[in-house]
Amino acid sequence: MPAKVIWAPSSLDDLEAAVSYIATNNPRAAIRFGEACVEHSRQLIVFPRLGRPYLATTHGEVRELVVSPYRLLYRVASDDSTVTILRVWHAARGEPPIT
Repeated sequence: MPAKVIWAPSSLDDLEAAVSYIATNNPRAAIRFGEACVEHSRQLIVFPRLGRPYLATTHGEVRELVVSPYRLLYRVASDDSTVTILRVWHAARGEPPIT
């Protein structure tokens, strides 16, 4: 059964900030980046555990996909029915806060 993909408010804020930042120098690259993030998230509908493991929590497994130089961090429900995109985080910023 396909997984439901949900973008948490924090991930939408991150994505908006990243696209805005990239657009200041290269609007076309910003559009490509935003589209790549959405496309990566769509892959999780069929393959919720596609990314590499990042962190195990009591609220589900957190995994990550790389959309260079950013990381999409997401939580997978234990039954693989739901994927929640938690953060869109620039790799140079270190480790993101995960709630």
